[in-house]
Amino acid sequence: MPSDIGSAASRQKVCAPGLDDVEARLRHGEAGDALSQLRQGLRVRTMTNRFKIRNWTGQRALTRGQGILRQVNIKIHGCKLRYRYTRQALLKLKGHGQWEDQFRVLEESDVRALSDREVREEEQAHDAHLGALGVAVGLAATGAVAMGETNRTLSWIWYAAPTKQTGDKKLHEVIRVEWCKAYSRVNRWREDLVKVEEEMRRTLEFGRYAEAQWKARAEARTTMLADASPIQPEVLEGVRVYALEQAHRERRLREKLEHEWGPMRAKAAAYLRGDDLSTLPDVVVDVDEDQVRWVEARAYTEEEVENDMYQ
Repeated sequence: MPSDIGSAASRQKVCAPGLDDVEARLRHGEAGDALSQLRQGLRVRTMTNRFKIRNWTGQRALTRGQGILRQVNIKIHGCKLRYRYTRQALLKLKGHGQWEDQFRVLEESDVRALSDREVREEEQAHDAHLGALGVAVGLAATGAVAMGETNRTLSWIWYAAPTKQTGDKKLHEVIRVEWCKAYSRVNRWREDLVKVEEEMRRTLEFGRYAEAQWKARAEARTTMLADASPIQPEVLEGVRVYALEQAHRERRLREKLEHEWGPMRAKAAAYLRGDDLSTLPDVVVDVDEDQVRWVEARAYTEEEVENDMYQ
């Protein structure tokens, strides 16, 4: 084939005119078929997994099921290798171009089904049930590290379908379901972002309130010193200094949080406004133990803290 010849100049010398274009059209269709068969194999594996989880019990049935899954995985692997070989041939024949938008580089992480995470969760629950019954479970089905729901993205192989697949109603239905799930996740993220922003604002506002309360206590002790209170002056002075120290601590931690949370809150506000986030820098926040304890202390309500201060 012309793609097996190293350079374009060598192909022009050896091959008949237009032969490389014929192979390019052939490889284009072959790549589409490989992707289609890869998607079909992933869907078969998903359905086989679910059938195994819900219906197969006992060592004999599980062993037979693993054999069936092994055959499906072999076919998926073959489709993956076929697509990579065909794409490499296309790259030699046509070079880089718009065709790469449809036929991208296929990484190992791209070869995943639409509902791999849900099947993995069902499989883990099934394995736990079998473990309780004393049935041995293979290591291949346990201990997998799954991507969190908030970080999961749809593999490009599912929405870069060839033209002949536009009439696949089953595939379109599955993709619509995944789109609805992704849309729901986006809405939940937006709600969480609004809630976290409000929690940050309230934390900072409460820091100002606590600082003002400690300063008010210090002023009250100063007034008691001037009014010749029966309490010993040394005790009143110690209480006043302690109150001022706490006010300073509240102000210092609040200012530290304002400095560290500033870029994060600005990025959150830009997202809520619908601005482009690519121009904003990444936000990295280092949290120390004192800051964690201070933020956790904000869980008190204003009335509880006020009662604690004046008891």
